[in-house]
Amino acid sequence: MYSIYVSLGIAVAAYLAAWQLSGRWWVGLIAGLIGAVGGFAGMALWMRRTLQQRMPAIETAVQAQRIDAALKLLEEMRSLAKWQPGLDAIVDGQIGVLTYATKMDFDKAQPYLERSVVKNWHAKAMLAALHYKARRFDDMARVFEEAVKYNKKEPMLWAAYAWCEARRQNRGKAVEILQRALKALPDDGDLKENLAAVQQDKKMKMNAFTPEWWALHLERPPAKVLMEDPRQQLRMRQMRRMRP
Repeated sequence: MYSIYVSLGIAVAAYLAAWQLSGRWWVGLIAGLIGAVGGFAGMALWMRRTLQQRMPAIETAVQAQRIDAALKLLEEMRSLAKWQPGLDAIVDGQIGVLTYATKMDFDKAQPYLERSVVKNWHAKAMLAALHYKARRFDDMARVFEEAVKYNKKEPMLWAAYAWCEARRQNRGKAVEILQRALKALPDDGDLKENLAAVQQDKKMKMNAFTPEWWALHLERPPAKVLMEDPRQQLRMRQMRRMRP
């Protein structure tokens, strides 16, 4: 928010200075617009560099599986939210994903996931999974629908939505979801195979969508997968999403 105020301040100062020097209001208006754009661009560049400086420490903590340390560092990033509109929601999404996938503290994760930006489809898929497990199916569908609206090119998101509907014996809805998915991703073979499986009243195969799928905790991974800890890959993917 402060970046907007600073940009407006620069715009007003540029407007007044140009108007007084030229005696023409339209010259001041042009100068004000240039000042606003330049000021906002400069603030955005400063914020980008600041975030780039902070991200390596968070990624190192995640790689070392020091999740509590990573969560603390993420919380500290909120001090930048007054300069960067929307940063709080981005941080909430990352905290929610780590809390859900790694610590498996689902109740604690839920409010963070709810506040996350809709483009963080991992967070929204986890929120929908929480609703599914609590049998809040209307809420589940609402969250999934919002997520696929803004993330049409994410096959796992579509597949998870269809899987939840198929598992509660709503196969007609699962078929419809997968058909919509294939309109957005017409060449995705895994979606095609799962559509055929649902149409033949067979179980969907979600292995192609790991490690993200296992992180939803809707199915228990095989013992071999548990030993490899696929959550580590998800953690790093999530951290990279924050890089400006």
